[in-house]
Amino acid sequence: MKIEHSAFDLLPGLRDRIIDPAESKFRFLDYVEIDRRAAEAGYPPDWRRTDEEREAMRAEFFAGREGQSVWVFAYGSLMWDPGFYFDEVRVGHASGFQRKFCLNMTRGRGSEETPGLMAALDEGAGCQGLVFRIAAEHADHETAVIWRREMISYGYDPRFVPVETDIGSVEAMTFVVNKSGGRYLGDLDLDASARRIATATGINGSNRDYADNLAAQLQLLGLSDPEFEALHERVRAHP
Repeated sequence: MKIEHSAFDLLPGLRDRIIDPAESKFRFLDYVEIDRRAAEAGYPPDWRRTDEEREAMRAEFFAGREGQSVWVFAYGSLMWDPGFYFDEVRVGHASGFQRKFCLNMTRGRGSEETPGLMAALDEGAGCQGLVFRIAAEHADHETAVIWRREMISYGYDPRFVPVETDIGSVEAMTFVVNKSGGRYLGDLDLDASARRIATATGINGSNRDYADNLAAQLQLLGLSDPEFEALHERVRAHP
């Protein structure tokens, strides 16, 4: 399986800026190893959803949409490392939401000693990102891949939202912050947020690299996010 060149017809500059799903660690998550590391770090046994719980949620979420293509709105790392196969990508704008670094992160690109911040969709004036279309014949398998990554714990709530593109509106699956999930930090002070991102590191690398990758992808696409740009400037200035 591969991503056809035609998937990038509207955004040819993305061809070299999207990690091939076959090379993405997020496509092949080893939950046994993840659980082992979580136990070593002192996490309780119920820190994540069980496979059965996660799949039951996915089945309920997509009930009535079986056999249909699925659009996915990406605003963070899915913009350069989706981990799933798609057959079209466009720039999209989700009204009523905003990209915010508002989730406490002590795994992945953070740790208990150096906690970082993860991006999520929160209420706001609007968010620009990418919207990917997964073909109907691959939707069940590829959404399972996405849910193994994004719905592993309790940071997000899945939701279908309207997304505007240059050639029409689509209804896309995305992941909105779960404010009752125990990780939501709300609106942190700009300097405090920048300090966390600049200093956090974990088994997947540094939080700073995540912010740099996001900034590069937004710049490549010509997308504006004044709040993130101000935050990223502070991160870059941090020693």
